[in-house]
Amino acid sequence: MSLLQLEQLSHHKGSQPILQDINLTVSRGDVVVILGPSGCGKSTLLRCINGLEPLSGGRLQFAGQTLDAGSDWTLLRRQIGIVFQHYQLFPHLTVLDNLCLAPVVSKGEARPEVAERALALLAKVGLADKATALPRQLSGGQQQRVAIARALCMQPQLMLFDEITAALDPEMVLEVLQVLRDLADDGMTMLLVTHELSFAQAIADRIVFLDAGRIVETGAPAQFFQQPDTMRAQQFLSHFQQLQQMKRKSR
Repeated sequence: MSLLQLEQLSHHKGSQPILQDINLTVSRGDVVVILGPSGCGKSTLLRCINGLEPLSGGRLQFAGQTLDAGSDWTLLRRQIGIVFQHYQLFPHLTVLDNLCLAPVVSKGEARPEVAERALALLAKVGLADKATALPRQLSGGQQQRVAIARALCMQPQLMLFDEITAALDPEMVLEVLQVLRDLADDGMTMLLVTHELSFAQAIADRIVFLDAGRIVETGAPAQFFQQPDTMRAQQFLSHFQQLQQMKRKSR
């Protein structure tokens, strides 16, 4: 069953096209990984889906609701969680308060019920003992897991992840990726932007490859990584493989 559908979606900054004619359908439970070179529009696409960037054209359908450039996106944002590369936690609030703030203020939920859900989510991401800690008392990987739990506390139907391991030390990347794998196993619908290609290959139901603001290729991970259809995707993967070889030789 389709949860999200993008139809001829476009986004411009002034006269500069950032996204052009994006058509994409995501079903409930899908894990879609968006790949592409830096500056191709991957992050902008996620921000457009969440309503953080305006549409210049086209429309978006989500859970039966149709939105375009003139729509009010407030209710949509409560149903679509987004986690960025930088954690953006409130530094003066405890971990538990960070999780409870949006459901209580934005959705008007009762604090005791939200707190119970928040504690369960902290346990799920392996941070049950950090509820009373302040963000500065946590490692980068722990803060990113708190950011994921905070987004989940809004009980979204769709989760968007924008390069959430890019700012982490290598030792912290695995603990965050494991949380995403657990979410996928639980059936959460997810769109991920990542440069962790081995993880993308392992977790994705589908790969979407962007270049210059357009979807150039989509397909199953095995097909995309082993025999991509387009020359541009072949070049992208070839450069990644060369980089991996250089890293191995330098060890």
